Amino acid sequence: MDSFLKYILKITALLQLPKNVHIILGNESCDLDSTVSALSLSYFMHESRNRSENSVALPVLNVKKDEFDLRVENCYVLDKIGINRSALFYRDTLNMKDLVNKHNVKVTLVDHHVLASGQEYLKPNVIGIFDHRPLDPNANWSDSINMKMELVGSCTTLITNKIYSNHSNLMCPSLAEILYDTIIFDTIGLSPQAGKVKDLDIEMSKKLEEFLQIQHPNHQTLFNKLWAEHNNVSHLTPKQLLMKDLKFVGNFVLKETRL
Repeated sequence: MDSFLKYILKITALLQLPKNVHIILGNESCDLDSTVSALSLSYFMHESRNRSENSVALPVLNVKKDEFDLRVENCYVLDKIGINRSALFYRDTLNMKDLVNKHNVKVTLVDHHVLASGQEYLKPNVIGIFDHRPLDPNANWSDSINMKMELVGSCTTLITNKIYSNHSNLMCPSLAEILYDTIIFDTIGLSPQAGKVKDLDIEMSKKLEEFLQIQHPNHQTLFNKLWAEHNNVSHLTPKQLLMKDLKFVGNFVLKETRL
């Protein structure tokens, strides 16, 4: 078991959270990029800055626990490296509002830079942002916030660059694998024709290929496999299929059918 998996096992086994908590919060879509960004950056923050019994960095997947299984490519990528998904922290299994009231809480946002509706109470605690999308005009952050925003194909590219630029010794096989999968998936196999890939995506993917000792990478084959998993709903129940296909009309969600 490598250091990343040991970190995940350690935080998911906590019976009580310490006084100082650093939340790494993904976006509400909880797609593969958001999920892996939250997991990988929390590992980096914990191992490089918070190695103390009185502090912990926690990845929070910004979706309800019972909805995570609908993100089938997320499940596939995490299952490959042996992460127990049921033990992770979700927005309905970790009371962030209670944490803010009772603990010393810092928050870093990944793969978004505008807090979701109902999570605005976290704003005074936000100290950092990693995002790869254009700046939203509604974003209103002070100059004290550590913002890393760059138009690249995947937010995990920024996290990978952060690790290699500061503590490359923290890279390990399971972490490199999920970072690599996500960059390839988000950039459509590093395809220039797709219009998503940037120079930094290519640079970081090459570093990960070297680390993973991938001699002859076939980016399109890997993307096709991940895309196939994205579309694989064979294991979902009828209710989960309805939830996965839930549509919004204006500000209203179509009523859920009870099964």
